[in-house]
Amino acid sequence: MSELLDRTFEEQSVEQRELAGGAGPPLEMPDIERYLRPRWPRNAKIIVAVLAVLAVAGVFGTLLQYFGDDDVDTITAERDELLAENADLTDKVVGLEMDNIELGVQLDATSAELATSNAQISDLTVRIGDLVGQVDDQLMVNETLVAERDALVAMFPMMVDTSLVGVDVTGPYAVRWIPVYNSGLADLALPNVSQIAISQTPEGWLQVSIPGVINADLHRTDGALFTMVDATTVVTPVDGVARTARVAITIYAGETATALDGATTVTDLGMSIAISTPASGSAPAGVAMYGAELTPQG
Repeated sequence: MSELLDRTFEEQSVEQRELAGGAGPPLEMPDIERYLRPRWPRNAKIIVAVLAVLAVAGVFGTLLQYFGDDDVDTITAERDELLAENADLTDKVVGLEMDNIELGVQLDATSAELATSNAQISDLTVRIGDLVGQVDDQLMVNETLVAERDALVAMFPMMVDTSLVGVDVTGPYAVRWIPVYNSGLADLALPNVSQIAISQTPEGWLQVSIPGVINADLHRTDGALFTMVDATTVVTPVDGVARTARVAITIYAGETATALDGATTVTDLGMSIAISTPASGSAPAGVAMYGAELTPQG
């Protein structure tokens, strides 16, 4: 660099002597630091610019290397993470393939079982068809036998004992009321009763209990059970005055079953009830009659 500057100053001195015509003694070199501001030649500027560029490039390269190392580390970490994910996905794929193989085996086994079941169903369907045909044949035979039995019964009538003598009728009964006649007693609570009971007193008498209506002793009459009582709980009061009603109840064998040996069993009871009351206050006289089917409970 100093040689380049010395050569530049010498070139400037020659140019000054040539301008002076080459005469006279050589000029002394003026004090550069005193009279002239140093001016850099074009080549020096180029060199300095080049050096500056190289310096900047070095710094940039250093920065690039510094930040590049971080990028490389980041990319390497991402690559390693992707490799790990890839390995995990590969394991999952292998697991799914194994599951698929196992499911395929199970599907084959299930298909075989289904085929066996279908074969059994087909066989059972055929057998059911045969049984249905046998049942139809048996029904036809039964119809023939019933017709023959009915013909024999018509030729030789059988007497069925429907007497309740000696029959245990105690217990609760479900009631189905059958209205027969009603005049002036439309507000009776009797049809709302769903259960009655027949019980036996310590003295051996039978009693019938219609909850909320009446409790009365029963008497055996012609193979049936009968009672007649007067009560004020059967008909609702009128104008605040209780009304007395006469109640007649008959209980009889409603349904029987006869065994092959001729023994008859009473399975259900029947009941009839008649209620009558005279006129009272503003209420006219009233009469009501009901039938009932009694089915043993328990």
